[in-house]
Amino acid sequence: MRNPLQLLLPALIPSWNFFDVIAPSPRVEYALTGSAGATPEIWRAAQA
Repeated sequence: MRNPLQLLLPALIPSWNFFDVIAPSPRVEYALTGSAGATPEIWRAAQA
């Protein structure tokens, strides 16, 4: 049987190769309008 530490090590320290590409996270934007049918013109990024 293999060394138990060798079996447990990949679970404790995952490989960075798991991610294909490290990309920026998506942004959420919103716009306020005067009425429901109006087209928004100014979009703002939501702040966390």
